[in-house]
Amino acid sequence: MISQPKIDLESPVVATAWFDPPSVRPGEESTYRISMNALEESVEMPAKMPALQNTGTNSALGTAPAGGAGGTPALLLGARGQMLQFTGSSLQPRTMYNFHVYPLAVGRFTLPEFKIMVYGKPVTIPAAYLDVLSNPPASQQASPRLIVELPNTNLFAGQAVQVRVHCPLIPAGPVMALNQVVQLTGDGFIIDQSTVRQSTRVEPRLDGAGNLSLFIYEAVFTPITTGKVSFMAQAFAIV
Repeated sequence: MISQPKIDLESPVVATAWFDPPSVRPGEESTYRISMNALEESVEMPAKMPALQNTGTNSALGTAPAGGAGGTPALLLGARGQMLQFTGSSLQPRTMYNFHVYPLAVGRFTLPEFKIMVYGKPVTIPAAYLDVLSNPPASQQASPRLIVELPNTNLFAGQAVQVRVHCPLIPAGPVMALNQVVQLTGDGFIIDQSTVRQSTRVEPRLDGAGNLSLFIYEAVFTPITTGKVSFMAQAFAIV
């Protein structure tokens, strides 16, 4: 009999937090990410996240003075999930939370350090910084994003359609592999797991400028309730 590796619940919980990408233009999106080595069900996030603070000009990056229209941007909750990562002798849980932010003012924004409860004990989430610049560094590149497509968004309850999730692969960049299958999270629908297909393809770009390598997930999606059905796609990746 082959025994399964145990899940590591004894190691001290260490949390990291960062903005991806760490600098954007006014109005562009950045994702605030929190990652920790703990089971998702053990994490107690605050009912209200700390507010971003505009801490002024980052002169080293040559930004304009902080402030302006839009004020302090709000964090919008995005996807969250858990994976188990094999570490040699055990499986280490990894939980991540994503929040989206759209800053409108130029300046340096700080999300200060705060504490959450994990396994009934306090864990510190370190401070993270976002620079909003008129001209962010050209060399930086945000992590690839999943894009969800449905052939029709006005469906009957019980009407099955194919859902397609794709993610552009970074040209001339590191190899990216999804560590776990794509998950569609939300309420009011079912996914036929027997129809799930994952592949990597090269397809023509919509703008006609050559081809683009894509990771593609396809499955049959069926809404089972009436009214507005909202869902999102998420997956863990190794880059």
